[in-house]
Amino acid sequence: MPVKLKGHIVIACCQLTAFCCSDRLYETTISAATWPSISYKDIFTERMKQLNKNITKKTGTAFENNFAKVDVYYKEMNYQHISQLKSYTPSMLLSDLGGQMGLWLGLSVLSAAEFFEFFFLLFYNLIQRKRQDHHNRDTQSVVV
Repeated sequence: MPVKLKGHIVIACCQLTAFCCSDRLYETTISAATWPSISYKDIFTERMKQLNKNITKKTGTAFENNFAKVDVYYKEMNYQHISQLKSYTPSMLLSDLGGQMGLWLGLSVLSAAEFFEFFFLLFYNLIQRKRQDHHNRDTQSVVV
């Protein structure tokens, strides 16, 4: 359904969706002049007589009232194509979620390994100290 806006005709094809899939904008201007002009009127009359034998040379405004010349010109010869694409698809969302889960699970596994290493070294050092203390006590009791 064409919509007219201040000298523009806009034809929209997708009226059921939120975004239009195709728009065409035609800017209209009108100019007028008498046709055929006085200098061309006789030539035009002769050509019309050649096409149709029933036409006789008429005087007055018969040709101006019954014939029209229509010229269509493009104001601009530019063509602009605008396309809309989804910037974030569901597959991209799942891929990002999987990547984040992998990252955080990987970090948590590394953290768990670091905690295990920390407690292992802690207990190992405690046991080593106890052995050292026990060994030192044994050596002191023998010397005394």
